[in-house]
Amino acid sequence: MAPTPRPLEGKTVIDFTQIGAGPTCTMILADLGARVIKIEPPEGDIGRTLGPGWIDGVAALFHGFNRNKQGLTLDLKSEAGPGIALRLIARADIVVESMRPGVMDRLGLSEAACKAVRPDLVYCSISAYGQTGPYSRRAGVDGIMQADSGLMSLIGFPDTGPAKVQTPIVDVFTGYVAACGVLASLMIRQGDARPQLDISLFQSAIALQQASLTSYLADGDEPRKQGSAAPGLATSRERVTNRQDMVAALAQPFSRRTSAEWFAVLSEADILCAPVATYADLVRHPQVVHGNLFGTAERPAGEPVAMPAPAIRFNGTERSAMTAAPTINSDPRSVLAGLGFSDDEIAIAIASNSLGPAR
Repeated sequence: MAPTPRPLEGKTVIDFTQIGAGPTCTMILADLGARVIKIEPPEGDIGRTLGPGWIDGVAALFHGFNRNKQGLTLDLKSEAGPGIALRLIARADIVVESMRPGVMDRLGLSEAACKAVRPDLVYCSISAYGQTGPYSRRAGVDGIMQADSGLMSLIGFPDTGPAKVQTPIVDVFTGYVAACGVLASLMIRQGDARPQLDISLFQSAIALQQASLTSYLADGDEPRKQGSAAPGLATSRERVTNRQDMVAALAQPFSRRTSAEWFAVLSEADILCAPVATYADLVRHPQVVHGNLFGTAERPAGEPVAMPAPAIRFNGTERSAMTAAPTINSDPRSVLAGLGFSDDEIAIAIASNSLGPAR
């Protein structure tokens, strides 16, 4: 097979994001061939500490959101830090940041300041509630957004309280939304202004509920928790109306065979069905095995890190090799040299004590 096309080859991203949503966005850009320089504070991305699940003392979550990137620590609160950041940005095509609104401005890294050194820059801001509005200065994380957007009110069974989707679904979806915005901005003709991308977890969480919210806006009926059932999955109004009776009537005959036996019978009849897979089931799933949907990201030292492979795939091509998340400030000289910094510029940056100690 031909090598995978890398449509963002030659593009450079300066990544000022932490934890989930922002790193998902920049990981997608890296998967598509961009050179992503992940800027971390000297103590590292908070995501490095968010277990459980550890790989050599670093949270597995961090590895899952930061493959295919290079890393550089930079103290943006130091006297020289913002100036070094602007010199990086001058050599880049895209900035993605997930600070609370107002923080980048205070650091001297606002959209205007960044575009003063790189006028055609794509500047993407990811925040909890957006850059403007009464909630714009509030912090928020995935669980808060699941609650505040109404998503938690849909999850669970009729006799339970609100429940949370365990995987950080809002973070991941927001990252994909942001990546789509970046790709769209890159398509704007050279010379045209590129507006700042204002991506929020809150609006992304609302977009996740497109179907149920559209239904609510149509009839004003609050959706009810229905466990694993889908509210509109039926061929007639009567089937929806009598759902509880139907479920009770089917429970006894379905209990007489195993899920594997029913899966075979129903599949033979071309009836939509699937067993509820555990993760142990998933990694052995025939389609997973066929498509190599899991892979390993190589590390300079230590065992490779197993993880899901990139979801964006070009048919008939070979998937590119993955590299693991960067270690903290392991090689700042090569990162800066790769961005065109001279030996003197690198020496000045290191002497400023803004990059933190090499590790």
